[in-house]
Amino acid sequence: MEPERLSLIVQISALVVVFLFTLISSKKENCLLFAAIFMFIINIIAQIVIAGGGPGACLGMIALPSLGIMVAFVTFWLLEALGLKKDKHKE
Repeated sequence: MEPERLSLIVQISALVVVFLFTLISSKKENCLLFAAIFMFIINIIAQIVIAGGGPGACLGMIALPSLGIMVAFVTFWLLEALGLKKDKHKE
C-alpha cells in the first residue's frame, strides 16, 4: 500500500475515534480538547512518519486538529439537539 493511502486511512480512522469519544464523553470541553490534541498527534504520525513529511504535514498541523474539533463540536451539538446528551458542565 502506498504511504499516502495508509496516511489517509489513519487520518479517517482518527476522525472516527473522535466521533466515538464524543458519543461517550459527557463534557463538551473534554471532547474538543481531546479532538485537538489527538488529531495533532495523528497528523505527526500520519503525515510525517508514514507519508514522509512535506507541505501536507505543515498544513495538517492546523487543518487536521481543526477538522477534529469540528467533528466533535457537531457531534456533541447534534446529540444535544436530539436530547440524547446534556453538557454536565452547564448543570
